[in-house]
Amino acid sequence: MFEFAFHPPFSFALTAQAARFLSAYDVRTPEGALRRLLRAGGGLALVEAVDLGTADQPRVGVRVLSTAGDPAPNQIEAAARQWLNPDLQPAPFYELARCDPALRSIVEPIVGLRSLRAGSLFESLGLTLIEQQIALISAQAAERWLAQTYGSRVDYNGSSYFAFPEPAQIAALNQLALRPMRITFRRMNTLIAVARRDLDGLRARAPDHALAALTQINGVGHWTAAWTVTRFWGVHPYIGSADVALRSAVNRLVYARAGRAERDVTDDFFMRLGDYAGIAAYHTLMRYALEKHR
Repeated sequence: MFEFAFHPPFSFALTAQAARFLSAYDVRTPEGALRRLLRAGGGLALVEAVDLGTADQPRVGVRVLSTAGDPAPNQIEAAARQWLNPDLQPAPFYELARCDPALRSIVEPIVGLRSLRAGSLFESLGLTLIEQQIALISAQAAERWLAQTYGSRVDYNGSSYFAFPEPAQIAALNQLALRPMRITFRRMNTLIAVARRDLDGLRARAPDHALAALTQINGVGHWTAAWTVTRFWGVHPYIGSADVALRSAVNRLVYARAGRAERDVTDDFFMRLGDYAGIAAYHTLMRYALEKHR
């Protein structure tokens, strides 16, 4: 087992509970641990993350349950670090939230929540493309089908765990092969086209530059690019006024109303927070999702 130290405040329990909203491939065990099949070097590693820390010194332990392709220990550790995002420092945002009554009422019950990251930029973009303008339950059904059909698999103790396909696996496909996903033909074409691109050059860029570059790809708008950045880099540049779920969250949590807030109302609430607008929007969306899907 290896361990990661996290910057407080951090709640492993909340993070594990909310992980299902960002990835169909994170599996929460009955004991509260979190499992994911990671690509590590040229191999695969099924790992399990467990809470080992305290409120003042949060730590997460990661044990390897099974491997395929003989990945090296340092490759597994690097892949787990990418997944768990332990280097994020959330304290300044929580300090801001404590001083803002409306934001404090949203954030207080979920202090310590973190967003887990996708293993690759292609996975991050691919998942977000699938989730464009579709209910999350339908999108994740498509994501599970894609991984089970064209991705990689490791079996452990009678259960199967899957990883998102690699670019070459999708690049060789056509619309007919992807029809069972039940997404639009345009999104199928974009997913295949993205798989045939070289995204490696974007990995080394700062998130802001990558965001701008991603929006130059046909079929990738601001919403898709911003969520891709969040999923891969673990930062939150996106406010999301056009996101219907976020607009519903604002109406419910800020104004105690049913339905969706207007886009300008959503914009005004978050934009006043400056650089913390995106992470505030993320917490608002996750608080709404956790309450709606208890």
